[in-house]
Amino acid sequence: MSWPYGEIIAIGDELISGRVTNTTSSFLAKRLASQGFRIKRITTIGDDRDEMIACIRDAVKRSDFLFITGGLGPTSDDLTTEAVAKAFGLELVINQDILNTIKANQAYCAVTPEHMLQRLATTPEGATPLNPKGKAAGYMLRNGNKPVFCLPGVPSQVAEHLEKNILGFMKQYLKEGATQGLSCLFKLFGVGETELNHQIDNIFLKYDKGIHVGYYPAFPEVELYILVPANHPESDDIFHKACDDIFRIWGDYIVAINEETIESNLGFAMLKKDLKLAVAESCTGGLIASRLTRVPGSSGWFERGVVCYSNQSKIDILGVREETLLRYGAVSQETAKEMALGMARNASALAENPCIAVAVTGIAGPSGGSEAKPVGTVFIAIAIGQEVMCKKFSFSGSRHEIQQLSAESAISWLQREIARYTNLHEETYWNLP
Repeated sequence: MSWPYGEIIAIGDELISGRVTNTTSSFLAKRLASQGFRIKRITTIGDDRDEMIACIRDAVKRSDFLFITGGLGPTSDDLTTEAVAKAFGLELVINQDILNTIKANQAYCAVTPEHMLQRLATTPEGATPLNPKGKAAGYMLRNGNKPVFCLPGVPSQVAEHLEKNILGFMKQYLKEGATQGLSCLFKLFGVGETELNHQIDNIFLKYDKGIHVGYYPAFPEVELYILVPANHPESDDIFHKACDDIFRIWGDYIVAINEETIESNLGFAMLKKDLKLAVAESCTGGLIASRLTRVPGSSGWFERGVVCYSNQSKIDILGVREETLLRYGAVSQETAKEMALGMARNASALAENPCIAVAVTGIAGPSGGSEAKPVGTVFIAIAIGQEVMCKKFSFSGSRHEIQQLSAESAISWLQREIARYTNLHEETYWNLP
């Protein structure tokens, strides 16, 4: 059996009109690739039944497996189930388990007509519900020897189905896929696609064509993916040599691998040494604190965060001196340092252990810049006790991009400083297969 390739079809007028961004397809492709299942085509189509039928029929001819997302709702424009049944010549049936689960939700039933409830419980004959007791059941059926997964379009529901109901099946059903291959996804920050493209051939030319390499932007990071098929000679040796090459050349830019994130790795380092973190933000507007507190268990190491946007708030909350602001300005090394020191002082006053503080101040644009301090000028400071260090950055892009780059830079620098100070090294949180 050759290496398994699949396709994704995303359905919905809201996707092709641009009203909703198709994040489900990118999530599926990345997660499946990390498990050794390659996606060779992603198609987005509107709520047109004939287009859907033709697209489904073409996809199953080309691919080993197929994912279809969206269009499983109760309204008349939710046409996925009808299109799948028509594409494969199947009848539509009502799944009683799904219908019973839906009707158990009395609040929903009270405002939903019976025909819409039945529509939610309808599947093509022979389909197996992925979770008949869940809010969005989804289903799987086989076209010949090829699995077809029909999922709701809500990203969180797609992720839940994939992790709980699909990946285990895929690994068992397509045994020459992820169960025997080796793959790794490296997440890099601070290196661009052009630089990767310039260097990557020099690394992988020494390997034969059996190793798959890909890289793509996941702003503000770049993701580098390698995969060695199960049937490749000396696959284990080649895989680990390739990983060693990547660490050797780009190790300073790697912030996470596989399912890790830069935020979760920072949290791991903080917990390892029982450290606490406080954040003072100006130009990022709370973005750093928001990203860090998305990590489960962040309450164990994230102490507090404040957004001090105005000069007066920097004075009142962080103790920045008025003369510093008047002499150097809000966007300056001096102000950033005083923000970090003030945040560390405030947080440490109530914490059992001294808090590390990070502060960010800058000009996110599109206005507010000057010749001396153009848009994109950002100062980031880290304070540990009474010691403080500061770096100046010059970013480009839209306001949102500058904010993202500022937040990522602060987290990345902080991560590496914590690792350096606590003697953590790669093997502590880079867990290669």
